[in-house]
Amino acid sequence: MTSARTILLAAEQVHVIAGARDQPFPGIPAVLHEHQHRTKFHPILIGSGRFGQRLLEKVHELDIDLLIMGACLHHPLHDLIFGGVTSYMLAHADIPLLMHN
Repeated sequence: MTSARTILLAAEQVHVIAGARDQPFPGIPAVLHEHQHRTKFHPILIGSGRFGQRLLEKVHELDIDLLIMGACLHHPLHDLIFGGVTSYMLAHADIPLLMHN
């Protein structure tokens, strides 16, 4: 998040999309609290199906034009069996991505 600070400061609005397996959902990261008036939080319950697909659907629903996200790389066999959000987004995203691991 801090590596994208310049972009976040220039943004008209910031949407935080967070996935969680159970409620309560995580909150807005502390680094964004100073921009809370421009930050909207969108929790997504992680369940069956591909989370990457649900994330991309939410991105389109909110008309987001740049997705900043963490990237986690697994062994290719792990992603083949379990899937992976990073792999899914790299293969399917049709908007610019800024990833940081």
